[in-house]
Amino acid sequence: PSPPAGPKIGEPQPPAPGASTADEPASHGTTPPAFPKPAPGASTADEPAPHGTTPPGLSASIWTIAPGEHLWHVSATTLARAWSRPPTNAEIASYLNQLIRLNADRFVVPGEPDLVYPGQVFVLPPVGH
Repeated sequence: PSPPAGPKIGEPQPPAPGASTADEPASHGTTPPAFPKPAPGASTADEPAPHGTTPPGLSASIWTIAPGEHLWHVSATTLARAWSRPPTNAEIASYLNQLIRLNADRFVVPGEPDLVYPGQVFVLPPVGH
């Protein structure tokens, strides 16, 4: 008897065990953790707070991460809105360092501020002029 014929070139093939498909992101063996619960008195609406707004009960501004955003973008946009001008890279870097220090306990992986997920909420430091 001859061995079974393998898949033909050009035919779709099933994914290897444990491999992700184009419809599902690769998990690399981990799933994003649940984000911290809102502080007492914070908004608990199903919709995330709009960028840079303050929900009822919070005195600081917050930013809810949208798909594709990173903390440099958050810093640059926050400063540009506050100052009505584009900030310099040095100004963005200084504000970014404050943002990272203020939210150190909110990072999914401690000490990894480059790893943020959509829906994650960060407290924005005050903006000086």
